[in-house]
Amino acid sequence: MNAASRDLQTLFDDGTLGQFSDGQILERFVASREEPAFGELVRRYGTMVWGVCRRVLFDHHDAEDAFQATFLVLARKAATVAPPERVGDWLHGVASQVAIRVRASTARQRGRERQVQPMPEPAAPDRADWDGLQLLIDEEIRRLPENYRVPIVLCELEGKTHGEAARLLGWPIGTVSGRLSRARKLLAERLTRRGVTLSAGVLATLFPRNADAAAAPATLVKSTITAAIGFAAGDIATGGLVSTRVASLVQGTLKMMLIARLKAAWPVILALGSLVCVCGLLMGGHADEPQRAQAPAAVQPSPPRAPAPSPPLPRVYTHPITVTGRAFDPDGKPVAGATVYLISRRADYKRIAETRTDADGRYAFRDALLPIQRADTVTERDSGVFQVFGQADGLGFAWRPEKWYEPRPRLPNLPQTPDFRDPPSHYEADAPIVLDLHYTPAARFSGTIADDRGNPLPNVRLEIRGCESLHTVDNVITGWTLGALNEPDSVPPSVKVRTTDARGRFEFTDLPEDCRFSIGVRAQGFPNRWISAATTQEPQPDHDGGPVYTGDFRLTLETALDVPISMVFADTGKPAPKVLVQAVRGLVNVAKTSDDQGHATLRLPPGTYRMENWPAVGTPYLPTECKLVVTEQSPASPFVASLRRAAEIEVTVVDAATGTGIPGVDLWQRADAGRPRERLVVRSFELATRVARRDSPRTDARGKARAFVEPGKHRIGVGLEAYPPGAQVVEADGQDVECRAGETATLKFTLRSGR
Repeated sequence: MNAASRDLQTLFDDGTLGQFSDGQILERFVASREEPAFGELVRRYGTMVWGVCRRVLFDHHDAEDAFQATFLVLARKAATVAPPERVGDWLHGVASQVAIRVRASTARQRGRERQVQPMPEPAAPDRADWDGLQLLIDEEIRRLPENYRVPIVLCELEGKTHGEAARLLGWPIGTVSGRLSRARKLLAERLTRRGVTLSAGVLATLFPRNADAAAAPATLVKSTITAAIGFAAGDIATGGLVSTRVASLVQGTLKMMLIARLKAAWPVILALGSLVCVCGLLMGGHADEPQRAQAPAAVQPSPPRAPAPSPPLPRVYTHPITVTGRAFDPDGKPVAGATVYLISRRADYKRIAETRTDADGRYAFRDALLPIQRADTVTERDSGVFQVFGQADGLGFAWRPEKWYEPRPRLPNLPQTPDFRDPPSHYEADAPIVLDLHYTPAARFSGTIADDRGNPLPNVRLEIRGCESLHTVDNVITGWTLGALNEPDSVPPSVKVRTTDARGRFEFTDLPEDCRFSIGVRAQGFPNRWISAATTQEPQPDHDGGPVYTGDFRLTLETALDVPISMVFADTGKPAPKVLVQAVRGLVNVAKTSDDQGHATLRLPPGTYRMENWPAVGTPYLPTECKLVVTEQSPASPFVASLRRAAEIEVTVVDAATGTGIPGVDLWQRADAGRPRERLVVRSFELATRVARRDSPRTDARGKARAFVEPGKHRIGVGLEAYPPGAQVVEADGQDVECRAGETATLKFTLRSGR
């Protein structure tokens, strides 16, 4: 044993090796290949690796194999861990991958055994949802971008303080705290998409920390350390300390790592190959010039055409789903002849299928084509959203809340979706979808609409645009919303639209009991407004700033005045055309679009309004808000409102290896150093659709993106949620930029392939 090894052994024996950082221990092992350094790494991270293996693999022996294989891979690949201080994050990723391979191998083996001898398989041990939830958390941690994954592993899994993590990473404590907060939020969002709804605060209590996990068996740890030292020296047999299966796992994992590295280097190889070819052609061209001058001209074959680029994949595609169920009346008896609709919400609500229940109250939608939105960020999966809605004569209509559907098969060993409202809320390809409809007795409400002089108003259009159950759980509304009412092509108009008669009367019938409805009211010469009504006899508190009407009620519409508005650009004073001008007061909401001279007229009752002004898409100006006061007298002159000039940012994102632009990368901004990063959002108004938009810019085919922002100092970055899988941003902390009104600031970012 040399002097360095003896010193290291002395430190280990004295129990002082723990004073060294992870990176120092790893570097010592790479240099010496001695057992004390590797043993310290196993001591520090054995509990975490064992916890990952046990959460993925319910079989104890499978977990032992995965544990050994993970540390054997570390023994062979220790020199490639970069940076060395992040060995814990590296081990978490490898342990997850190895455990998943073991689980797949075990499933295949059991399948072969059932084919050979069809014996009943012993019942699997009962596992609590807790195990499945922690498995899901592990999986989503592994998928986080590096800047968020590393602080989660350090602080939540390894139990380091923010200060310790900051010193280890070389980041300010505020950066660690901010990224940790953002990481929790990202995890909560991803788990929600997987059907598990947890707040970031609750999620923080569920992380499988080392301190809470069982330690790996001592005999397993000892044999693993001994085997790893031999394996690091090149002995795959490791003296019989590991099984053939473990050796196969290690070799397979090393092969996967090699393939991943080759894929990452492939753009560079192609670029070098192209350069060699070009140089060869140039050199050959110079050498052949005299000969070509003397030789007769020859017909040169046409160069092969480059294959046409593949067309981009559609943003939305369809996938067949089958939904079945039964319809029941309030007494639990089957409802025959009920009409049932299958409604999609991608991107708008749309009725995609319709059927009727049979004599037993059964219905079925078989292979209905559900619109699926293609995932375009690393935090999403392809998904569709649908609802089932039904009508039956003499009963209140029935529905089931929105359900999420992902066309990918369900992963094994994952818990069912916990959802106290209407479980489950989330389905995958291999899960049957059975949704029964329970109708209530028919309920109603009615009313009279008049002006403020008491005159009844005919031809007033009332349209139900939302419905939710008033049944509560712990005094919280359950969220049983019927969002399909919000679009014209989903629920039939006979359900949700009424028009007042000559006496100003209207009536809604065949409604479900104990529900609250949002109703849009449109009357010629009066501002549009929203009201709330409920099918209950119980008094209701105000909702959305107004009363909740029940039974038979009277609604009075206030006389309105014409209020002229003049929109101008603040920097030039010139008219601002195509601006969405919107005045809001309580449940009154009136919007118009300014004409070519910047003029718009709002018809409003007296009162004080919040006025919102949205520029047209592509206009280099910012939305503004101001106060609008309407008196009893018609204004003598237009109310003047202005739009402020925006600053513009042009961002270019390129590949570190090739220098080519990378499309589909999103932008983020951060106002203060202590705050988390947020998607950069540009607000504008689209005249053709009359939609106020909040767009998140992404890079185009050239890797470029442009955005309008407030003048001032900003920290801008890229790759918050949308970027190529496995890519890492070189400028991960973003770049500071001073933005001036009317000027364009340019920024360049680089992405490299991940490990």
